[in-house]
Amino acid sequence: MIRIARFFNKSTLIAWFIPFQPLHAFYTVVAGTFGLFSKYRWKGREVG
Repeated sequence: MIRIARFFNKSTLIAWFIPFQPLHAFYTVVAGTFGLFSKYRWKGREVG
């Protein structure tokens, strides 16, 4: 990942990766939970 970040000149963002990992896990759980209990539209179809 560091090599790719350097290639795209985004090396400074690597420092943010580890601190934001727990936040990403929390977001995934919350989004999945809301998806179970609500209706939403995706690609023109109603889901839920």
